Amino acid sequence: MSTSVLFLWYNKKKTKGWRVMRADRMLSILFALQQGATLTVRELAAKLEVSTRTVTRDLEALAGSGVPVYAERGYGGGWRLAEGFRARFNGLKRDDVERLLLSQSGSARLFAELGREREFRETWDRLLHAASAGNGSNASTVRERIHIDGAGWRESFESLPHLPALYDAVWNGWALRIRYGRDDAERELLPYGLVAKGNAWYVVGSTGGALRTYRVSRVESLRETGETFERPPDFDLETYWTSSIRTFRERLPKYAARLLLTRPAYERLKAMRYASVEEAEPAGERIAVAMNLETMEYAVECLLRLGGEGVELLEPAELREAMRTATRRLAEAYGS
Repeated sequence: MSTSVLFLWYNKKKTKGWRVMRADRMLSILFALQQGATLTVRELAAKLEVSTRTVTRDLEALAGSGVPVYAERGYGGGWRLAEGFRARFNGLKRDDVERLLLSQSGSARLFAELGREREFRETWDRLLHAASAGNGSNASTVRERIHIDGAGWRESFESLPHLPALYDAVWNGWALRIRYGRDDAERELLPYGLVAKGNAWYVVGSTGGALRTYRVSRVESLRETGETFERPPDFDLETYWTSSIRTFRERLPKYAARLLLTRPAYERLKAMRYASVEEAEPAGERIAVAMNLETMEYAVECLLRLGGEGVELLEPAELREAMRTATRRLAEAYGS
């Protein structure tokens, strides 16, 4: 199963942040009214978690921009859209709606961990509503036929209390002081971006003028310094991450072994973590394989997991001896 990686970094044009927030609110109002309901200013304010005065200003701005929104007075009154008006995204087809739904599961989990689940759900509902306009019941049709459980069989039990604060710091360019791991000393961090790899989160940034990667679950504490920073214009988060992963793998310890395997045993061994195939070629009904298995201890663990059927260890001799010792101990432990 492939591992998904999400990259997040802050928008350098921070001065436009309030405009983006207002545009997002106005879209929320527009799509809420597009459902055909009549909503009061108080109801919209509660939905958006802003003041009634803010909602009133946004409604007036929508009307001023040409959106046919108007207020009905009296009992049961409120704001509504003119009959027949619809806002939609042009160019989105049926297949686009289906792909959006199929991609939702993993994104929802990631944004929940970032502390932005409510915003994600609202944006997602607006997007699907607009994308489905004119396409009948495509969204509900896909939901009826395909369900994606993004949890996975192996859940991550990492605690991520500082992830939302790191997200805000990345987005706004706030300098931080953090304590990491077992180190009691604080260090300055200029967070350039966040990376989600599988169930693990990492923050990438500058510490002491050097680029560093920290696992978010190991951040013990953080605080803002009150200062801001400018992200280097030539820094590319995805390029940095790809390079660092390559370097990490190259530096892993390597323990070479040669084996004869049946096809099923070969596929199982190849799928094990830190087991890399260097060479593989047919040898009769089996496959001759040269592999790197990190350490001798890990190699013993992998071979024991395979069991004896379809596996013949050729070399090195010390690994063959280690396997004999391990299997003898197992026989002694479980023998009659």
